[in-house]
Amino acid sequence: MSCAAFKWYVPFLKITVEHLSWNPWKIFLLSGGTATAFPYGYVMWGIFLPFTYLCHLTENSIYVGYGLTLLVVDISLLFTLKNLFQATNRTILITYWLSPIILCATYWLGFNDLIPVT
Repeated sequence: MSCAAFKWYVPFLKITVEHLSWNPWKIFLLSGGTATAFPYGYVMWGIFLPFTYLCHLTENSIYVGYGLTLLVVDISLLFTLKNLFQATNRTILITYWLSPIILCATYWLGFNDLIPVT
């Protein structure tokens, strides 16, 4: 997983699933976190919440929940593109999985831009 995920996103998600609140950013700031750790809104937080909360309940790493969320969104986008375009499965798979935006931005740099794109 990426540096951004380790440094900012997952610590924010960890604190907010341990202390669920209607204002997770306030809870995170009160726990000593920085305001720039999760610069997204409620929709993005809500998308990450199910898997991260499930991992919290089952005492698994929140990193697993973060990664599962990205994987599910990644696969959802793949199926969306498959249904939008009249290309062969092989062509869509090759162009999608080898896309530098998908590989580098999501899995290496840790940007969550895949979620609004989907």
